[in-house]
Amino acid sequence: MAAWKVVDSAANVLGNLVALNAAGKVSQDIYYGARIENVPEFRFNFFGKYTITDGAARGVTIGLGGRYSSETVVSRSVDWNPLREGYQAGNYLVWDLTIGRGWELLGYRMQTTLGIYNLTDQKYSEGSFAMSPRRNWLFTNSLKF
Repeated sequence: MAAWKVVDSAANVLGNLVALNAAGKVSQDIYYGARIENVPEFRFNFFGKYTITDGAARGVTIGLGGRYSSETVVSRSVDWNPLREGYQAGNYLVWDLTIGRGWELLGYRMQTTLGIYNLTDQKYSEGSFAMSPRRNWLFTNSLKF
């Protein structure tokens, strides 16, 4: 009885056909050799919040957080080839700060908070061709009932 033997895989045959021309070879190298778009190798977010419990500042909350991202491939097209020094986003560390105070008005619990985001006014991009927001702030009041 004759035994079957796999001579070549379909992926290898397709790879050899694509590699017949230079543009196909570059396209194949980018597709299989570069990181997936918008997926950094490292991503780390943290935020800590502390509420003062004693003294004149009792009830004041202070929060500090950071966001880190390593370099991110924006596009794996031939025009933006990440393997040939093409445009990549990421590689940033951004800090955020919040300060808040709880208070009461007519029996309702209120919270007033000021948040300052991108505290150091870092220029960065999170994974697109556009830059992310510069330093900005948000002033909020919330009501709990």
